Amino acid sequence: MNLPIIYHPNYIAPMPPAHRFPMAKFQLLYEMLLTDGVTEKANFFYSTNASF
Repeated sequence: MNLPIIYHPNYIAPMPPAHRFPMAKFQLLYEMLLTDGVTEKANFFYSTNASF
């Protein structure tokens, strides 16, 4: 089953290192899914900048 996943490396907000919601987990999850062969880059959708 191909699972579509939305990801962008800029999906991050600076937070203190000990914050209870570590933003770095999103990049780590992206890398882990690829490394473990759970999915491939073709299943990731990258957002574009919003136009105003």
